[in-house]
Amino acid sequence: MINKKFINSTKRIIFHYPLSIDKYGKSGSTLRPYKMIKAFEDCGYFVDVVSGDVNSRKEAIRTIKNNFKKGIRYDFLYSESTTMPTLLCEKNHIPKSPLLDYLFWFWFKRNCGPVGLFYRDIYWRFNDYKSNLNFLKRTYAKFFYWADLVAYRLIVNVVFLPSNLMISYIPKFIRPKSYHSLPPGCDLKETKDKKDKKDLRLLYIGSIAPPYYNIKPLLEVMSRSEFAKLIICCPKDQWVKYSHLYDETINNNINIVHESNKNLDKLYEESDFVVVFRENNEYLKFSMPYKIFEAIGYNKPIIINKDCEAGRYINYYRIGATVSSGEELYNLLLKINNERSIIDQYIVNIKNNKNKFTWQARALEAKNKLMENNENSHFRT
Repeated sequence: MINKKFINSTKRIIFHYPLSIDKYGKSGSTLRPYKMIKAFEDCGYFVDVVSGDVNSRKEAIRTIKNNFKKGIRYDFLYSESTTMPTLLCEKNHIPKSPLLDYLFWFWFKRNCGPVGLFYRDIYWRFNDYKSNLNFLKRTYAKFFYWADLVAYRLIVNVVFLPSNLMISYIPKFIRPKSYHSLPPGCDLKETKDKKDKKDLRLLYIGSIAPPYYNIKPLLEVMSRSEFAKLIICCPKDQWVKYSHLYDETINNNINIVHESNKNLDKLYEESDFVVVFRENNEYLKFSMPYKIFEAIGYNKPIIINKDCEAGRYINYYRIGATVSSGEELYNLLLKINNERSIIDQYIVNIKNNKNKFTWQARALEAKNKLMENNENSHFRT
């Protein structure tokens, strides 16, 4: 998808994504590419997008190379990976043009400028990945995950990660030469004060699928916290599939809803905190949940597990609290319920810092890191 408007713009970049861009995506992973494109545009760049199926990407790449022949120049190429290997993003998961994307990245780096890529996930390196695929499918997919890592090592100037801690899960011999954390961003929202000041209200939004999103510890605390109420907003199909795991901890303090997009505004408005407290595990240690930054956009403090990168982030900016157990969570909620000024202080800290967390701030951070590499690149002709 190549934008035709402002064809001679001097500030141009390439945005690469091997799936279709979905501005109404229901998850952070599908929303992020659209948000980053918009953020680069807000920062003054004209963005030529290479996305969609193989045929769409081929056409877009052909147009970009023709633009280059006409004298049009691009500052950098920024790519976002998906949860699938790059070469298996077709509907049938068969690599129709195996070298298309890699060769395009190499061509760009050799002729135009630096290449950056956001490496979204490394779930395939964890043991639980085995339980979701049979041996043949798993082996097939892993081959292409390894191919991606080789390409990142050989071609990509800067690999962006949800957090720098994720680098420890990439084998040393194939780690990218340069990497940099680039968590999700937020949209700044106009928010209203919560109407009902009596109850302490918490909001959990996201997956409830075990083992990585097991919220039973949270529900056990809420089931005995008569002074607080919790809304769980999760995909309806997940609730149908996994609700039996949580039935014994559901009571009148807990309400289950299935909302998305604009319907989330009211949920945030009526909440005091966004809570992302789950059964802790190794996989969650390096993740940076999209929903904590969405909460920041709504001026909502966050409660999250202590022993994780996101928890350290929250503590550093003092925009919420971290807990290491259900008992700590219960005592924290009890304290906040008795001292509501704690909430006000967290909100002040969010408002003082949240311009640092916007999507535009992320785009500028990516741009600055890549232009640093542009100056040091040995591949320019």
